[in-house]
Amino acid sequence: MAAADPSILSRRWLPLTSSVVATISLTAFNILAVVAALPQITAELGDVSLLSWVITGFLVTSTLATMVAGPAMDAFGVSATFRATMVFFLIGSAACAAAPSMLALVVFRGVQGVGAGLAFAVATAAIGIAYPERLRPRALAAISVAWGVMALGGPTLAALFVATTGWRGIFLINIPIAIGAGALGWSRMPPRATDAGRGFEVGAWGVAILGAFTVVSLVGFSDASVVSGVAVVVAALLGAGYWVYTRRAPSPVIERRYFARHPIGTTNLAFGLAFGAALGIDAYLPIYVKAGLGYSVVIAAFSVAFLTLGWTTASLAMSRLLDRYSETPTALVGFGLLIPAIGVGLAVYDANTPIAVVLAVAFVLGLGVGTLAMSLLNLLYVVAEPTEVGRATAAHQYLRGLFQTYAAAMVGTIMLLVVSDRLGDVEAVRELLTGEVTSGDAATRDAVAAGFRLGHAVPLVLSVIGLVAGLRLWRRMGQPWRRKEESVAP
Repeated sequence: MAAADPSILSRRWLPLTSSVVATISLTAFNILAVVAALPQITAELGDVSLLSWVITGFLVTSTLATMVAGPAMDAFGVSATFRATMVFFLIGSAACAAAPSMLALVVFRGVQGVGAGLAFAVATAAIGIAYPERLRPRALAAISVAWGVMALGGPTLAALFVATTGWRGIFLINIPIAIGAGALGWSRMPPRATDAGRGFEVGAWGVAILGAFTVVSLVGFSDASVVSGVAVVVAALLGAGYWVYTRRAPSPVIERRYFARHPIGTTNLAFGLAFGAALGIDAYLPIYVKAGLGYSVVIAAFSVAFLTLGWTTASLAMSRLLDRYSETPTALVGFGLLIPAIGVGLAVYDANTPIAVVLAVAFVLGLGVGTLAMSLLNLLYVVAEPTEVGRATAAHQYLRGLFQTYAAAMVGTIMLLVVSDRLGDVEAVRELLTGEVTSGDAATRDAVAAGFRLGHAVPLVLSVIGLVAGLRLWRRMGQPWRRKEESVAP
């Protein structure tokens, strides 16, 4: 195998690798860079009440798109789904660049979100289907590096566009990138895993129920109001309804075994919880650094790169270590890094915590979630049948997106409650959490720091539940720490 498949950058694999990396970079840029342009977008288009939906609408449609991505890939192939992805990106990007109003921009960002949801599912499925087992960790490491580069360079590029061409340039640059990615992967992405595709058999009721559950549950965790409480109850009923539906429906959009059954469901659950825990904290780290610790906007924006840097470092290391060590034991190592790092934040963060400590903890969080991502996604490729890789990876993306949104919403809600209780000014708190104020007085800094610290309680609970799922996976899989020598020989 070593001679046939020497590297993901060899002549055989370079076109596919380039296309996968370009696709992930496109997705990451659209998530990370647009935030930098929000002030200028608001100044030009107005309608400040719709500002948050420029981001939220993108995330919602992205999460919903992952529901149908799996059945689409298993029915039509990764290649055909990839082509549809590029079309959505091109149309959405061009429309966003020409948006005449904030409402129009929100709608067009929703179209982009569909492309983003499909793109991430396509990239991860392509790795599981096209690459040989030995090269999959390397390919996963490559997309982690691409995300890391975008975490560092995306906001910088966005700031450059805002200062020169204006915010519309951020969307215009997507067009040549999407064309380049499309050209690279148009005929290189894998078709169906076998000629005997399952067909695109998705019940409309299943899509409707799961889609409603997704939207309503996101509303439910968005704040601590009565409406949110009602939404949580309705979401629970919709979730139970979908669970019953999957028992009887011949082709649910996401089968129940991808949620809870061993080993695929347990794998998805363990990583989804860990991913949500880490990203839920990282979503509010800039606000803590700026408004809680009193640092500049530049340092606050730069702080989010440390989790990504840790993730990238772990991905590069694990791309080699997985040649010799099994997935479930290394996943436990990831939890061993993740949980203590969250515990440190819960225990010591305040308005006087040294910035070096905060950034070091974020880096360790990244190491933990990066180790988990490499271990459990690689395991998913191993345990899934070739004909269901598309559905399995799409379910994986759906759950990680859902848990990320839940965790971020709950951390934000706790911050809102703590700061509101201490300062008594709810509107000021809302401005604070959206980044519209800077440092403020000592009382404000103390309140923000306390809210962020207590917000760690939710990610800590999620990660511990994820560890329980990981331990169950390890015991039932029975994998030794080290692989047998013959399994790692070239």
